[in-house]
Amino acid sequence: MGGFTLFVFLTIFYICNAQDCVDTSDLCSSRTGLCDSIVGLQKLCPKSCGLCKDKLYKLTYFDLRARGEQIRWILEQGDANWEDIRIKQEDWPAIKPTTLTGQIPYLEVDGVTIAQSGAIAMYLARELGLSGANDLEAAEVHMVWETVQETFNSAGRAFVEQDPAKKQVKLKEYDDVSFPRLMKFLEERLENGEEWLVGKQMTIADIVVASFMDSQVWPKPLADLKASKTVSNLTSKVTSLPKIKQWIATRPVTDY
Repeated sequence: MGGFTLFVFLTIFYICNAQDCVDTSDLCSSRTGLCDSIVGLQKLCPKSCGLCKDKLYKLTYFDLRARGEQIRWILEQGDANWEDIRIKQEDWPAIKPTTLTGQIPYLEVDGVTIAQSGAIAMYLARELGLSGANDLEAAEVHMVWETVQETFNSAGRAFVEQDPAKKQVKLKEYDDVSFPRLMKFLEERLENGEEWLVGKQMTIADIVVASFMDSQVWPKPLADLKASKTVSNLTSKVTSLPKIKQWIATRPVTDY
């Protein structure tokens, strides 16, 4: 941190912690404000202070876990100010034409709508300090995310298949190929006793894996799949984190 930046940081931190915290929210305008330019400032300032007023994130998805749950966990672990907007399946046909891409989830923040779960996750990871220690780690985090999504897609193809014979083929592919391949990939990243999948701190890579494992109720319960003990231990570690544990205990109950 350069000398001038450090001076600004300390000045703002002093203002934020003053007994009479004035509303200086103009300094913290979206995407260009001082709060966005100095990493970690929002974590240090009290939420009541106008200078570091939390952004409001609005996440829209079905009333399911599925692809929305991994993003909900990121928002919870990042201590974000967010709204959990859930759409009923019967309302989706009317809502679909009004969305950016005809798909959900999507995230609204600062007047901008972000579609695609990967784009949402990478954005939130950077915003909430869960993207890794540097650009290389961020790329590895993204790699883990995409690898999990490929496995998710394999289950999804079996789920939507209507032909019974084809469905069984796709289920077998998931059981025998997709899921074991994911376990092998993750085991190799944790084989040397690493605490987290990327680097020395938890990232959304760990969250997406734990969320995927937690939501594994179809096509088979997790207990019926050959889950890696190492990956299961990682899942337990993530689901034991206070914020995520509280979310799991209080979230709406859904089938999957």
